[in-house]
Amino acid sequence: MNSEEEVPIIFLGVAGQIRREQGFFPFNPIDIFQLSQVKNHFIYPVSVAGSHGIFLVHKRLIDLFHKKEVIEIIYRSANGKEIWTTTLASEQMSDPSAVQAVSSTPTPTANSNIPSGHVDEPASLNDRPQPVIIPMKAEASTPTFIHKTGGWGLVTIPLPTNVMVPEPSIYTVEGKWAGQKTILGEVPFLYQPKPPFTPEEISAIQANPNAVQTLRVVLGCQKCPTKLRTYTGLQRDPNSEREGFIWQEELGDSFACQRGTTTLPLKYMRESMHALLGRDAKLYTGPLNLDYIGLYAHTGIIKVVEEFNRLLDKHKDEGTFQRFIEDHPVMLARFYPIKLFKKPNILGKLQADFAILDADKKLVFIELEKPSLKLFTKREGQPTAYLIHAYEQVRSWMREYAKHPNAVLEGLGLSADQVMAVKGAVIAGRNKGENREHMQRHRADPIYEGVAFLTLDDLSASLRQISLQLA
Repeated sequence: MNSEEEVPIIFLGVAGQIRREQGFFPFNPIDIFQLSQVKNHFIYPVSVAGSHGIFLVHKRLIDLFHKKEVIEIIYRSANGKEIWTTTLASEQMSDPSAVQAVSSTPTPTANSNIPSGHVDEPASLNDRPQPVIIPMKAEASTPTFIHKTGGWGLVTIPLPTNVMVPEPSIYTVEGKWAGQKTILGEVPFLYQPKPPFTPEEISAIQANPNAVQTLRVVLGCQKCPTKLRTYTGLQRDPNSEREGFIWQEELGDSFACQRGTTTLPLKYMRESMHALLGRDAKLYTGPLNLDYIGLYAHTGIIKVVEEFNRLLDKHKDEGTFQRFIEDHPVMLARFYPIKLFKKPNILGKLQADFAILDADKKLVFIELEKPSLKLFTKREGQPTAYLIHAYEQVRSWMREYAKHPNAVLEGLGLSADQVMAVKGAVIAGRNKGENREHMQRHRADPIYEGVAFLTLDDLSASLRQISLQLA
């Protein structure tokens, strides 16, 4: 096939999100997030709301629009059924060279709860004599520009908001124009099962102020009243079960409506629905009818902070605060853990107070000291021997990791690809009673690289600050 016969449209993949906050492409940047031709998901059915198909279109194809031709982008399931179609067509506009889209029109299938689609009214456009313009659905996208003189242009087409991918499969992307059909590519939707949470993962969820402790989902058919109510949580919820919600692990193999027009597999929700916990529930939008209970509210966080502060004024020993943080992992929210280890053993001979694997793949060893620990000498303002000892504790753990990384990680149940760096932190003493200048100097010039320092007052203040986002 020579260059003149090459397909004039190229499928680049599906993006999870597109931002056009600075103006129109190509005159301003366009941010495309999570562009991929393979999509991994923990559970099915899954919504495609908010996603965009990304295409490169050649100006030869644009020329067809002037002849009143249309182009269709058709997504088909593995069995060849048409799931949804996007149609691009020419319209008489203020710019006669402009090309107008779009109907992201889902096609009902026997395996989905997809209603018949509709064609949205086009977005209004100003005169733009230079570029060819393809305006998308107003609520999902903004106009994309293609320069006729540039050969190829970028087109982003929003996927419909009312379509569910019922189960893992390979979905084919097909182009149709001028009487011909061409396979442009495919999008495998893969299943990534989520094993049951480990104690360290549960503690990390409890350390997240935005975490979800119970999440409820309603599945149903839009053509009959049949509904399936199910829920997941860090523990079983009697209130949800009294309201007719089925515990995730007790789901059957499939859901079928009374009319037999909607069937959905339930295996993936039964195995992995708990993967939705511990995340910001605002991320889960779309056709799934979600209801959730947050693990914390602003007032709940403030109560934890106030109780911690009361203990600071009454107790001087380390053990009181070790136990309190173990019982209230949210005190360590500032470290953004995805796994939180309590009293982890290091090669059978050392023991940290806490260890955290954070979202940036940093493993952080934490030494907790008593609030009464004297931090600096009065005259010179140098770290006391007690504070130096706390630092040395952390450095000893980091040295063991440097000598035996695989053994340390194996002892924690971690793999090498989960950890990119190892850091440390010392939480010791209080702000009050210490010279402010000495404290500022110590913070500005840490004595050991890779080992952070904060007081127990700092720990409390940081959680209070984080809690403001829940207010």
